[in-house]
Amino acid sequence: MHTFTVTERDVTQAWVAACNKLDRKDNPDRTGLHTVVRISDPTSDDLVFRAELDRLRTTRGLWPLETVASTLFPAALAARCAGPDDLAKRYRQMYQVIKRYPGNHRGTYFGRLVSYPTASKSGVDQLGTVIGRLRDQAAGTKIAAAYEIDITAAADTQEPART
Repeated sequence: MHTFTVTERDVTQAWVAACNKLDRKDNPDRTGLHTVVRISDPTSDDLVFRAELDRLRTTRGLWPLETVASTLFPAALAARCAGPDDLAKRYRQMYQVIKRYPGNHRGTYFGRLVSYPTASKSGVDQLGTVIGRLRDQAAGTKIAAAYEIDITAAADTQEPART
């Protein structure tokens, strides 16, 4: 298990540092578990570096960074939604199509946030739960773990299918 933390000033520096941490001899699978990335100014990015990285990725048949980032949070879709409930609903409606794209057959990170699979097949909107807790907290309710997202849902009553 490879665990690490990166602290950098902008998105570009954090990206490079995280890639360097992943690309080490003691991490032959190039995986990061419990990885933490802290960015002092997350609105700052080196657009020339990003354009060159996108060029290198696409010439090798890989998705551009914006496409990859959309699996974590679909910002373009969110910008067209009335709020988080609308975003979750629209994403869930598109999710089966999204999972047909190469690399998404097991789903996406954001898909699991807004529709965590349960034994009942209804899915749990974990993001909506967190937003609800944060709104309650802003209204004065004390909540110890407002940002917590579970890895299982209360509705899970069966063992997950093994593949």
